[in-house]
Amino acid sequence: MKAGGFSVLFVILLILLSMNVLAISDASVGSKVYEKKAISKNSPLLQERYANMSALDKEFTKIESSQKNSLITTASTNIEVLYPTEGFYYVTDYLEVALQTDTIANCQYNFQSSGFKSMEFSNDTLHYHYFYHLEDNMASEDPYVIDFKCFDGASSEFTASTYFWINTTDLDRYFLRHNIDGWSYLLSNIGWSGNENGLLEVYRGLYNKSNDIYTRTSVFIFDNPSSIQGFIDNEIVGVFDNVSISIINGSRAYTFQDESGGKYAAWTYDKYVISSNVFAFENSTPVTIQLPLNLIGAYLQKYPSDVNITITCFTNAQCNDSNPYTFDRCVSSGQLNATCTHQAIQCLKNSDCGNSSTIKFCSNNNICNSTKTYTCASSGTPQSTCSSSIGESCSICLFGCNNQTFICKTSPIITIFSPVHNRVYNITSLPFNLTIGNYSFSEISFIDWTAKKPSWIILCKNCNEYGFKKKVIKPFGEGEHNLTFRAVNGTVTITKNLSFLVDSKKPKILITLPKNKGFTNGSNFYVKYSEDNCKSLLLNFYGNISNKTTNMNCSSGVNIEKIISNNLSAFNNQEIEYQFVIKDISNNSAESRKIKIKVDTTKPIINSFVNTTNGKRVTFTLNITELNFDEVNYIDYNDAKPAVKLLCSSLKNGICSSTKTLRAGNHNITIKVLDKAGNSVQKITKLNIV
Repeated sequence: MKAGGFSVLFVILLILLSMNVLAISDASVGSKVYEKKAISKNSPLLQERYANMSALDKEFTKIESSQKNSLITTASTNIEVLYPTEGFYYVTDYLEVALQTDTIANCQYNFQSSGFKSMEFSNDTLHYHYFYHLEDNMASEDPYVIDFKCFDGASSEFTASTYFWINTTDLDRYFLRHNIDGWSYLLSNIGWSGNENGLLEVYRGLYNKSNDIYTRTSVFIFDNPSSIQGFIDNEIVGVFDNVSISIINGSRAYTFQDESGGKYAAWTYDKYVISSNVFAFENSTPVTIQLPLNLIGAYLQKYPSDVNITITCFTNAQCNDSNPYTFDRCVSSGQLNATCTHQAIQCLKNSDCGNSSTIKFCSNNNICNSTKTYTCASSGTPQSTCSSSIGESCSICLFGCNNQTFICKTSPIITIFSPVHNRVYNITSLPFNLTIGNYSFSEISFIDWTAKKPSWIILCKNCNEYGFKKKVIKPFGEGEHNLTFRAVNGTVTITKNLSFLVDSKKPKILITLPKNKGFTNGSNFYVKYSEDNCKSLLLNFYGNISNKTTNMNCSSGVNIEKIISNNLSAFNNQEIEYQFVIKDISNNSAESRKIKIKVDTTKPIINSFVNTTNGKRVTFTLNITELNFDEVNYIDYNDAKPAVKLLCSSLKNGICSSTKTLRAGNHNITIKVLDKAGNSVQKITKLNIV
């Protein structure tokens, strides 16, 4: 029998419904007694379950629907549990729960007292839910229990319940119930049992991958190995037109494809036939379906293939006769009538047709090649052919062809001895000295691209040198110069580029600070200078015992100003000299004159500080130690416009005493003592004038 192009047994595998019932025992859960009922496989219930088996010429979804509908009966109560049947056990790890109500209702289930939840699918009076990954509880006296409650349009509540057991012993025996290399295990069960031409039982399992791709793995169990061949002949080879023998993981397997694009691999082992079918749902996004080789490989380890049909060849490579000049092909690969053919190949590469050769020669001062080449067309195929051709080509030699070596004579170059590339000159008049060897050119000229209006300047005509026989000097201004020298002879032009820098001006030091006889603590050195190509800037100190040099960052330009700080603690309380020295990249230099200064790096010392208040008059008195005293000032930060004001410009016996009139209110006053070198110390006082 066949259904839609499939055999009965393969369509049975598509049905997601099954029951299997075996032994009897009693169990007590709470106050209710549960019974593991036993039904013969010819019982009315099981016959009703498979009532439509003889009409398997419909699509899977229609078959499943007809199976479900066959369970619906006219209920005398408000709720009828269609499936599972109370007290049965099922050889499966998933289960469909089905209810029928006599009116349209909303139904809920409570599985194992986990709380009521809505049914997964509902169609007016029919209600369904699916449970997956159920565990074996046959060893337990306690079954799985499901309670139901439904509510009709009048909000009336109706209840029902059922109980059952799950047996996965045979599933573990026949299936790999775990994820395998990207394929997620979904479910398995017994799909059919009986005896049809030696076939006793069919077990099936389902795996899933992305893009709605599924693999159905089936195990067919026969009474003995001799019954298998009839199954292979009638249910595989006799049904599918494209059955081949393929090698999968080193094992032989039958491979074929159905009309919907699903692909199959099947093999035999002892009294088993194992089938792996990969498919995609029709309403899914179109995808490329390939056999799940890793999944099949896992089952091949469990069920090693004993398919022993001898096929001449499966691939062209198996027809290889080790002769590279024959085209080896497997005709009707993988079929019983597969044969190898060996067609002659004339050539694989051009050299099979002959070795190319080239003759060089000079013609009219040009270099020419005469080349004979061989070509293999359609190489490596039975249609390959050989051909040859002769071609000549010539290349222009600008300076002639060498009749001894049959190569072009080398192009002359301009050799420039002066000016020198990348040199810095501190003069503005530079000698020119260049040569082009033995070749004479109609004109030698140069251009300075950095000139205000660059133009070509002719050096000589009908010549091969310039500046050798007679010394020649050319003037150049300050700055960088980019020159191109050019020699022209008809259509032949050769060039040479070079660059150099002219810096003949000395740096200029314009201003230095501090002034002569001034004071410093090292923080107030200042220089102003002009130099376009500054190389180094030095600040030298000459002390009574030792000297010091500071090398600073040197910037180029006009009126460059720098403020420099130095640690002069080694020269404290000495009179020393300082001097700035500037050098440019041409080693031109400028030195400032040596200036005498006094070094004081010690802060003033406030020995004591008091203030006395008389009304709004406040007298500030400070006892100060400082050899180079400058002044004492203060600032009141509570003034409307805080500003620095003088307290004392001199000391009397080390004392600064000054009286100031302050306005009424709070005063936040900072008093600062400074020396002539810029060292300072301060005191903060807060007053409240009433």
